[in-house]
Amino acid sequence: KNKKTEVIQDFGSITVPDSWEKLTLKQLDGQMKIQKEAETNGKILSSLDVLSLFTGKDREYLLSLPAEFISSLLARLVFLNTDIHPTPKSEITINGETYRVNYTEKLTFGEYVDTNTIMSEQPDNHAAILAILCRKEGEVYDDSFVADKMDERMEMFGNAPAKECMDIIAFFLTLSVNSGKCSQDYLTAAKSQIDQLLVHTQNSVSHGAGRRRSLLWRMKTL
Repeated sequence: KNKKTEVIQDFGSITVPDSWEKLTLKQLDGQMKIQKEAETNGKILSSLDVLSLFTGKDREYLLSLPAEFISSLLARLVFLNTDIHPTPKSEITINGETYRVNYTEKLTFGEYVDTNTIMSEQPDNHAAILAILCRKEGEVYDDSFVADKMDERMEMFGNAPAKECMDIIAFFLTLSVNSGKCSQDYLTAAKSQIDQLLVHTQNSVSHGAGRRRSLLWRMKTL
């Protein structure tokens, strides 16, 4: 209960995040992905899809719950309508271990290629970007790292608080743009990612001729 808010009824309990600090990076990446998919297909984001993602419960189970209880869960998500401002930071501590972005050296070819590929093909996979760029002191990103540690690190960052992870991503992308260490194509991708991070969810749900509507307002009712 330290990390999330629990709603308890006699038919069971469901845990949902109620602030940016309590949302995991995996949940954030998932939300951004389904939001884009809905907009690409000209649809309104389904509240059921968001709840399924944030609670880890399937749609059929959620449909079986009382409407009043579902409404109480949705009420916890009002934080999605507030701004989130990443504060660029070069390190993050998870489970007592510190992971840092090495900003004193240029990217290696492997770091550059893999990060650029992810940013181009999986722009919502921030956990993978962190797994590549944010490592323990002395760790080298090479074939052994990819084979032995990559999956574990992606899972670790995916379960970490989204706000703290976005601080790290904002640091690297800002550094990339300002330092001139990357190619023009890479800088273009980085600038796009920074815009995505800073604008984030509340602007991604803009609808119509410049009109802004809240995520909850736009989500399709059950």
